[in-house]
Amino acid sequence: MRSPLASRLLPLALLLMARPAAAQYFGLELGQDSARVGEIVTLHMKIHIGNQQNLADRVPSLVGPIPDGVRLVSMDTLSVKRTLEGAVLEGNVRFAFYRPGIQDIPPMRLILRPIASDRGQVMEPEPRSIRIVSVLPEGNPSLKDIRDEWPRQPVNPWLVVLGVAGAGVAVWAVRRLLARRVPRPAAPLSPRPVASGPLAQALAELDALSKRRLYETDVTAHYDAVAEILRRYFIEVAPATTRAQTSTEMLRALSRMSSNGAWHTTRDVLGGADLVKFAGEKPGAVEASRWTDRAREALTAWSSTLGGGTS
Repeated sequence: MRSPLASRLLPLALLLMARPAAAQYFGLELGQDSARVGEIVTLHMKIHIGNQQNLADRVPSLVGPIPDGVRLVSMDTLSVKRTLEGAVLEGNVRFAFYRPGIQDIPPMRLILRPIASDRGQVMEPEPRSIRIVSVLPEGNPSLKDIRDEWPRQPVNPWLVVLGVAGAGVAVWAVRRLLARRVPRPAAPLSPRPVASGPLAQALAELDALSKRRLYETDVTAHYDAVAEILRRYFIEVAPATTRAQTSTEMLRALSRMSSNGAWHTTRDVLGGADLVKFAGEKPGAVEASRWTDRAREALTAWSSTLGGGTS
């Protein structure tokens, strides 16, 4: 005979079992249809995933380099709220556009892991675009029209003749002066000091990695080696970074420091390495060979604020 408590709990259990799993969704909400050149455009990111699913990184990464005329102003770390239906993550990303016309929003990407041991799958929002309007009012002439309206000044031919003659005299005088000078023996060159420190070590490791051409045989190992060189440099020169940190945690610590414009490049390098390692991306040999150059740019820019030796 069924107990009263079991009779009450049975409908609830059946309801929970019948509840559908939360659909995976990566949406971008744009609060405006147009913006002016240089105006900051804010997009609201809203991601739905299951309760048993996690993201490899709660800071979305851009797919490829940012197009010319577009600047990434900021990107929030996604906040998470869990419900019975699943998890909802939200945050904002801000861009500035400097060319008029219909401009595409740079594509973004997240890596979803159904379970901790899974390599993950890529989530990307649908392509979005926005109309960028010029700050000049309608009816104003274009820049080409303005140049055409500049006054033209006639050239006096006698001034041209005098200029050519003066240049010839100057060349003749300089040649006579140089002919009279007695050449002195050149002083011996002092040997260039060997660079040392974390920066020089990291750049030397990148050069050695490029010469190995590891990307031709094992792209994943090449990207992982590039990311490891950057991580070792930051651990030595940035007090807020540790070996136990994930890429997201290390980038969050570096974001509190003055980067001289290198933070976004560092995020692309570390994020790209995570995509190759965890999401199974397989970039071509040409693209992989340039990854060391991106890492070298980041290190050189960071050295002006973090130090660590000269190259």
